Amino acid sequence: MENYINKKEELINQYIIWVKEIKQKCPQFLSDIYSNPYYTSIPDEWYNKKNRIYVVGEEGFGFEKDSNEKFDDFDAIQKFNKDYMILNLNKSNGYNKSPFWNRIRKINDLGDMSITWGNIDKIHVLDERNCSLSDEERHNLHSIKCNILEEEIKILDPTIVVFFGWYYASISYDFKSYYSKITSEYEKNKKSPFDMICDGRVCIFSNHPKWGQMQKGYEDLVIGLVKKHLIN
Repeated sequence: MENYINKKEELINQYIIWVKEIKQKCPQFLSDIYSNPYYTSIPDEWYNKKNRIYVVGEEGFGFEKDSNEKFDDFDAIQKFNKDYMILNLNKSNGYNKSPFWNRIRKINDLGDMSITWGNIDKIHVLDERNCSLSDEERHNLHSIKCNILEEEIKILDPTIVVFFGWYYASISYDFKSYYSKITSEYEKNKKSPFDMICDGRVCIFSNHPKWGQMQKGYEDLVIGLVKKHLIN
């Protein structure tokens, strides 16, 4: 429990640093046209599990901003992150049946593990049709000194990081030392997910589940790669 509390505090401290830089260098993201940040939470049992899966999506989706949650309301946003994972894994009332969450449930069904989730773009545009940032917005968001995805991974210490899609503009900052290798592998494996070791950790790069569900056998390949790297 002490380790869990310390790690939670460490994660929040990194978010404080990240938010401070956003406010100083990219204050435009405080505008009401953008979402609140997506802060990852640490599941209660996380550090006791042999298999710890960190799912990294592209960005969130939504077109309404909760005025009760602000950039520095870490507890409220992390509570949403944790509660939404529990709701969807348990298929509680109102659970999300999207391809994104269907894939997470399939991974969870592989065995004893803990899963948490976040997004490579921590902020998205509030829009009913297209929530993606432009490449220019992405460069602004990721070019600050604090590499928040890298810090999340260090603190969470997942055994496997699974990308459910990504953007070149984002990955060029967040995985700078592996960018060339990742893009090269992607060009060779556009129709297949692929795995790599990044800083001694298994990383699986896959296309977005919405695309994957339309390709025969693709989702099975993603699940198979995760299964391959599970610790028995």
